[in-house]
Amino acid sequence: MKKKRIRVKLKEILKEKEISQAELSRMTGLRVATISAMCNSTYETVRMINVISIMNALSINSFDHILEIVDLDDIDEKCDS
Repeated sequence: MKKKRIRVKLKEILKEKEISQAELSRMTGLRVATISAMCNSTYETVRMINVISIMNALSINSFDHILEIVDLDDIDEKCDS
């Protein structure tokens, strides 16, 4: 059985909405480093309070618009695209 991981689709969302990581940081109060880790999938854990802050700032109403479950092998491919 392949190992799974939750991936935050933040990089794609910010690109689509033409919002920088720094701007999202100002909108949410989260550190740029936290946002960068989410964009680059370099986090160990994802705090749901941070995800909800981002969802509120970006008017996202459903977790499936920002989170996805992926095989560990697929993470690099999805982050690079």
